[in-house]
Amino acid sequence: MSGSVVPSLIIYFIPHLESYPKPLRSEEFRTSLLACDVFLVEMAEQWVLEEPDLELQYNRLSAGEIDHIERKAQGEIEQLLGLSEGDFTKELHAAIRLSKKKVVLEKSPVPYLDAGRFDKELLDALELKGVEETIVLCKHQRQRLATSMVQRDCALVELIDDQLRSGAKLFTFRGGAHEPWLRRLLGLRNVPVRCLRFGEPSLPERLVSSLTIGEQIQDVDILYYLYMILNSRKGDYEELMTLEKRARVKNEAELRSYLAKFHS
Repeated sequence: MSGSVVPSLIIYFIPHLESYPKPLRSEEFRTSLLACDVFLVEMAEQWVLEEPDLELQYNRLSAGEIDHIERKAQGEIEQLLGLSEGDFTKELHAAIRLSKKKVVLEKSPVPYLDAGRFDKELLDALELKGVEETIVLCKHQRQRLATSMVQRDCALVELIDDQLRSGAKLFTFRGGAHEPWLRRLLGLRNVPVRCLRFGEPSLPERLVSSLTIGEQIQDVDILYYLYMILNSRKGDYEELMTLEKRARVKNEAELRSYLAKFHS
């Protein structure tokens, strides 16, 4: 990319956790939103394709015509998936309201995968099947998440292309695990982009991002991750980073011994 090219695309890679709104309160987010013409919102849920008026609602929120979003899919399906509007979504809606930006929603081509439910499956497997089978399950889950992420980002790049062809300045945020693959896709298309990041990617993000670009994940990293979800209480970014540091003090044998205690 030439140094004289000013990117019309800004991507902010963040820990996208419903309980953790801090990235949306940062100066990077505020200034990027202020400078853009189009705000492309990450929206992984498959059923958004069945809510044709949802994007319209977001744009009405941006224009100040309404003061909240009503999801038609709320209720039964969200209860089934264990989803609700948490602090992140509330902060996002507050940032969009009266912003006067055009809002475009990601249109995911693949079913929604609930990482939180995956964690519950891992804890159940650890108790009922032991450490080795839980490692196998965790690798399978991470591969499913990585495959989904690759497909979503391929579709996202098409959406980005459509918006950039109109001459718009585009801003979007993305979970940290998307960064390596999305950067590669944009590089292949020679799309100039300015990438911002909120902190370093957490271990859960790195496990998936490695798989998106064809790298393998090690058993010891799975053991670190299992230690983290066993000891997580809040599930926010700072807690994840603290738990990873605590896990890395232990060697692989110590981790296996610790985790084996949870097998009934």
